[in-house]
Amino acid sequence: MTILCPSGRGFPRSGAREKSGEKILIREGYSQQMLGFNENVRLIITDVDDTVSRVYRKTDPKLIFELENLLSEGKSIVFTSGQSFRGIHERITSLIAPDLRKRCLLVGCLGAEINRFDPKTGELVEKPVFSLYGKVSARKRGKWREIVKQIVLEFDLKIFPIMPPEDFVRLTKGRKNSAMIADRGPQITFELPNDTEGLLKARMKKRAELLLKKAGIPARPTLGGVSALDLRLDGASKELAVRKILSERKFLKMIGLEKREMVPSEERIEIWGDRFEKGLPDSEISLAVPRGVRSIDFRDEDRKKFPKGRKIVFWDGKKRLSLGLLEYLKNRKKRRAV
Repeated sequence: MTILCPSGRGFPRSGAREKSGEKILIREGYSQQMLGFNENVRLIITDVDDTVSRVYRKTDPKLIFELENLLSEGKSIVFTSGQSFRGIHERITSLIAPDLRKRCLLVGCLGAEINRFDPKTGELVEKPVFSLYGKVSARKRGKWREIVKQIVLEFDLKIFPIMPPEDFVRLTKGRKNSAMIADRGPQITFELPNDTEGLLKARMKKRAELLLKKAGIPARPTLGGVSALDLRLDGASKELAVRKILSERKFLKMIGLEKREMVPSEERIEIWGDRFEKGLPDSEISLAVPRGVRSIDFRDEDRKKFPKGRKIVFWDGKKRLSLGLLEYLKNRKKRRAV
């Protein structure tokens, strides 16, 4: 068994030492133990962008293979994202074998929608099993889009087609007012990869908040991911969506689980993400589960900014983000082979 050092970021010297029969691996400069996989877990709740796949890119086939292994063992996965459930499916679950998809739920648009797969065919169900968007009138939906156009004009934004951020930066040569807009229905997202300091996003956020409130649109601007400004529906959050899934038997049943299997939650549930600082989307997942549930952060963040009282630990391998997750799952196989 391995343990996490108290600081969460390792010891100040290299080598290894024993404590009560537990080996702690220590790397040059700093280290912590290689986190072991919890084989008792039944439900994994994971972020998508940068955790499972790179932004606007399909998931690495090697990672799909590892996810399929988990699903074939009877574990279930909830994928959460600021993207639509169709976007999640295109980039991840469409690559998973149809007979295994029945153990997956998709939480899209930061919790505004939840969807599932047909248990017989493995095909994505067309109509979401839960949606906040139906409560928004056609008139308000139209006005919402008008506000987006107004923001584009006021800030003199140059709009480009959706593409991976690294391709966008090369194409636009770093121009700050270059942007992408993703209209996902229940959520409209401005992508601003060149706004590295966040100054433009901050100004746009303030203006969007005023315009949405004045027009009576039930939406609010929030920062999402690394480069995104999300205009999301009021009431939509990863926290509320995950709470709904865990508290209502019908959602767990959709992915082959029963509520009694979620006890004790500390052993049965695990969270994966890369944006756990307070106020960011993945921290919302941690707030939706009991305090003892482990959340693994695959990005180097400031621990002081994490929500208080939550068990958020850093992945301590060599790699980060989706490559770190792949390393974590491969490390599981190595441990089992010993």
